[in-house]
Amino acid sequence: MPRNITVTFDDGTGHRYENIPDTVTPDMVEARANKDFPGKKIKNIDGGSKPSEIDQVKKNAGLEPTDPKKLEKYKKLVDEAKKVIQGRMLAEYDLCVFDKVYVSKANEVVGIVRGKYTGYPAEEWRWFVWSQDNPTKWKKLAMKDAIDFKIPTDAVYTSTSK
Repeated sequence: MPRNITVTFDDGTGHRYENIPDTVTPDMVEARANKDFPGKKIKNIDGGSKPSEIDQVKKNAGLEPTDPKKLEKYKKLVDEAKKVIQGRMLAEYDLCVFDKVYVSKANEVVGIVRGKYTGYPAEEWRWFVWSQDNPTKWKKLAMKDAIDFKIPTDAVYTSTSK
């Protein structure tokens, strides 16, 4: 999977190379930066990290912030779903945390939520589907299932806020 690499120069400026294959070595990056920016001395090369799962989903779905109206619509759907789900979870738990929330092509909000009693180690994970037509659908998850929950590549919007 490709990664992003940042080159910092001694004058404080920098350049970011995006989607660099894993096979590219730091020496290759240095050679490229010296070619692209002659006369600048390289201070640091950040080997980079692979794009996050959410970044990859956004890229695959073509969901760069190019259509503010659609993005605002999806954000409102997620916010409304979180409000309803949180209300139900807080009726049973002291704390409610969302993970891996996305909007499907059918405009359903899908994700993982966990509730926790403050001061107790046990957590309850739930998978949920929410739409304006069907306020909530639940399925209890084991910890492993919750952690392994994947955002599909055809998701139209993802929410990283918790």
